[in-house]
Amino acid sequence: MAKKILILIAALLLVLVLSFLGIQSYRARVLNNVAVHKSDTPTIVLHGSGGNYLSLGPMTIRLAQHDLANVP
Repeated sequence: MAKKILILIAALLLVLVLSFLGIQSYRARVLNNVAVHKSDTPTIVLHGSGGNYLSLGPMTIRLAQHDLANVP
């Protein structure tokens, strides 16, 4: 019985890890196919009430990795 539970937990973890990797791969693929008109006009992104760096930081870093944004 204990082996069945361990196998079930291992299978569930495997599904979760593969799902996470699939989502990350899809997000990267989408950003690689984005065509952006670049200009010298800055765009300022402001978070909402109670937001901080954690609100938009990961998004801006991910965009900068694909040359879609500049992070100061």
